[in-house]
Amino acid sequence: MNEEEKKKKALSEKDIKENNKKIIEHQKVKEKISVEIEAEDSLNDLKDLIDK
Repeated sequence: MNEEEKKKKALSEKDIKENNKKIIEHQKVKEKISVEIEAEDSLNDLKDLIDK
C-alpha cells in the first residue's frame, strides 16, 4: 500500500469514527425527545383525569 492509499484509508477511518459519533449523539437526542414527549403525554393524561 503506498502513502496516498494509506492517507485515504486513514482519512476514511477518521470520517467513519466522526460519523459514528454524530449518529450516537443524534440517537441520544432522539431518545431524550421521545422521553420528553412520553412525559408530556403522561402529564396531560393526569390533567385529564383530574379535570373529570
